[in-house]
Amino acid sequence: MTKFEELCDAVCNAQRHWAKFRDRSYRCLDLLSRGFAEYCQIPREGIQLIPLDKEAEPNTRYSVVGATHLGKDGYWHLGVLLRILDQRLLIEMCVTEMHGRQLVRAGKDGPSRELDFSKQSETNRFYDEIVDNIKTFFEHSPGPTDTSLKEISFGGTR
Repeated sequence: MTKFEELCDAVCNAQRHWAKFRDRSYRCLDLLSRGFAEYCQIPREGIQLIPLDKEAEPNTRYSVVGATHLGKDGYWHLGVLLRILDQRLLIEMCVTEMHGRQLVRAGKDGPSRELDFSKQSETNRFYDEIVDNIKTFFEHSPGPTDTSLKEISFGGTR
């Protein structure tokens, strides 16, 4: 094997590793967004995936792949738009891997946590924290007549 062939192998291996990481991240975000909708019993019309790195196209239903981007922070970011009565809420779900383990966070500034997707109690705790944060947001919101899009933050700032 020539040195050039060794370099080609190194590039191919890196590309395969990255593609597997990307695909695992897409699966995790799909599990999180679907799991959250099921856990909260949100009707199909009450939840929508949207990209956060570009303007969403009108009348477009995005898949996890179409609505996800890799941020400079090394996390994959997905916009989850909730419609609750006349309110529109934007939640950012983020995932990455570290040492073969999944790290998740809600919001770009939210705390990261390891999450074992095979343990329903762990994912339910994560969903409960999102629900609690939304409820807290509305306890301190300016008023129910404001129907503008609200981005829910999870890092202690609003």
